[in-house]
Amino acid sequence: MEYPFYLPCPRGTAELLHSELSQLGLNPIQKGNACEITGGMDVAYRALLHSAIASRVLLPLAEFQAGNAEALYRGIMNIDWSKHFTVDRSIAIESDLVLSTLDHSHFTSLKVKDAIIDQFRERTGQRPNIDPKNPDIRLHLFIYQDLARISLDLSGQGLHRRGYRAKHAQAPLKENLAAALLWKAGWPQLAQEGAAFVDPFCGSGTLCIEAYLIASKTPPNWHREQWGFKQWLGHDESLWEQVRSEAKAQIVQKKLPIQGYDTDPEAIRQARESLDMLGLSGKLHFERAQAEDFRLPPTWKNKQGLILCNPPYGHRIGDEEGLLELHQEFGRRLQSEAIGWHLGLFTADAQYSFAIGFKTTKSNAFYNGSLECKLYQFDLLEENIYIRKKEKNFWKDHQPAEEVQSFVNRLKKNQQKLKGWLQEEEISCYRIYDKDLPEYGFAIDIYEESCLAFEYEAPEEIEPQVARQRRLDVLASLAPALDLEPEQIFYKERKSQKGSNQYERHLPKGEERVVWEDGLRFAVDLTSYLDTGIFLDSRKIRQWIGESVKGKNFLNLFSYTCTASVYAAAGGAAQIVSVDLSQTYLNWGKRNFELNNINPDHSDFIRSDVLRWLERAEPGYDVILLDPPSFSNSKKMEESLDIQEDHPQLIQQAAGLLNPGGKLYFVTNKRGLKLQMEKLWGLQITEQTHESLPRDFTQGVGAAIHQCWLIERK
Repeated sequence: MEYPFYLPCPRGTAELLHSELSQLGLNPIQKGNACEITGGMDVAYRALLHSAIASRVLLPLAEFQAGNAEALYRGIMNIDWSKHFTVDRSIAIESDLVLSTLDHSHFTSLKVKDAIIDQFRERTGQRPNIDPKNPDIRLHLFIYQDLARISLDLSGQGLHRRGYRAKHAQAPLKENLAAALLWKAGWPQLAQEGAAFVDPFCGSGTLCIEAYLIASKTPPNWHREQWGFKQWLGHDESLWEQVRSEAKAQIVQKKLPIQGYDTDPEAIRQARESLDMLGLSGKLHFERAQAEDFRLPPTWKNKQGLILCNPPYGHRIGDEEGLLELHQEFGRRLQSEAIGWHLGLFTADAQYSFAIGFKTTKSNAFYNGSLECKLYQFDLLEENIYIRKKEKNFWKDHQPAEEVQSFVNRLKKNQQKLKGWLQEEEISCYRIYDKDLPEYGFAIDIYEESCLAFEYEAPEEIEPQVARQRRLDVLASLAPALDLEPEQIFYKERKSQKGSNQYERHLPKGEERVVWEDGLRFAVDLTSYLDTGIFLDSRKIRQWIGESVKGKNFLNLFSYTCTASVYAAAGGAAQIVSVDLSQTYLNWGKRNFELNNINPDHSDFIRSDVLRWLERAEPGYDVILLDPPSFSNSKKMEESLDIQEDHPQLIQQAAGLLNPGGKLYFVTNKRGLKLQMEKLWGLQITEQTHESLPRDFTQGVGAAIHQCWLIERK
């Protein structure tokens, strides 16, 4: 009997999954961010065992219209569930809803569960148990525009769970995403040619282990013990064992030139523990070493191969200054150690690809959870080494084209509109332009007598020479348009430009300057870091805090340079606690206190991973600011942070520290984040995004720069 099987995969990897399944002879059809294959159960078993990239293998059981809860219930009741599992099996249901009238995934899952339980109860007088964590049978409901598809998840747990990761081990990359990166970097072909593989930032060893599995032709899911099909009545155990026997005959386990290095001894211990679980001790090598000291083994001097790595990166987490230096030093080591090799760098921040010091040959977008990242690839050849342009105003001799006058006019118009408000509010640091004109993709901020131009990434359809021309036009026109000296124009970017001029960047040593806001003084740096030291869009939130904390206890989580803590101190807070992972930014915060003649010794500056600190913190705060990064996998953290997935836990833990009547401000610059209200029980939540945006952030792209909610305990 033939079935259709549906294989979803990590966002951005569908083409790679199609190639992988094609090489397995499974004749896939790509459908959006997934592939479909058709055949008997042997086809499904081969996909389950051999696919390194698929997230799951789903067997659709039925499709029907489900425009409301009653229609969904009837559709599920029309399926004879006794053909698929017995009443003594536990079940779990997951739901994904897209453009559906039914818009609450938890509710739809409960409706499916009710229908299945009611059917068994009517027929047998018994009901199956619900086990959301480790069920015998896992079902998946997908509704698109009211068309529902209910599927049996043959995988059980996601296929990224290979069976070699200890429960306590932390990994910033899921195994199937790591495999996709290896495929994109060309490792399957290189492995066949006998090439070597190195990961200088190996963490718990995911990339190295996946590279070994590919090179040794070991099915990626060979060591999995739990499968979703094992308790399904349609499972054919003899056919499954036949597929496994065929796979076993292809495995060639031997020592391979694969090495991983990391500075964290605990990560290396976890990597070696994974090897033990796989029975691969001695087949590849893990060693504690710093990337800044990167060296290839002496016996590899005449070898060529692939270096693929996922170095740490942070967003509003305080590691940028050290991470940039780390990438630059790593790049210098590559110039002396790895000429002739191929490099793949997976990162969420383009500036780290520039810091490597080689021209990129290609870049491709992938998603690590909900965070868009890119795999930058480099051929490490002498002719691809570039010399960083050190001149600050690289646009000084450029004559702007006439077309830029539309940008200049908009800039002056915005300045005139804000003039009275700026004088009335005594504001000297503000945003004057934020991609108001799509063809000029910049955010322009004024810092008293200086201007910072921040360039957004140009759309892919814009030719590199056009993007460069517009960049130079904007930068060359800013000083005369704003009546500033050319030396007071600063430029930053977080993007990967194409063409020969992609490295015209400005990364000099920073210098402190002091600016005023609401009568308070703050140190800023317009050159060294991605952010300047003060988030202008959060000005109103700081004011709210300063106005509400007199005699109260204030907690600043992910405190950055502690600007909100300064407001709290000026507002007469009884106690101020600032928590951040970066000692650099906490020291910066103490400097801000000193600039305002506030003794920092009377406040607590705690260097800690906020996720871990919250687990042991004691209640007692009246006002809390929770402003986390959108994503971070900094190596200083015990685990990665993805605000899209982790915000319910963060909010609940922070709200648990509030005194009765206390207020928590949750702020995020994650565009499109929707609160998972079903997980925020016991809380009264009021969105205050509109009220929290200052006037200079209510036009252009700036109007969506952050979201803000006021949260109180019921």
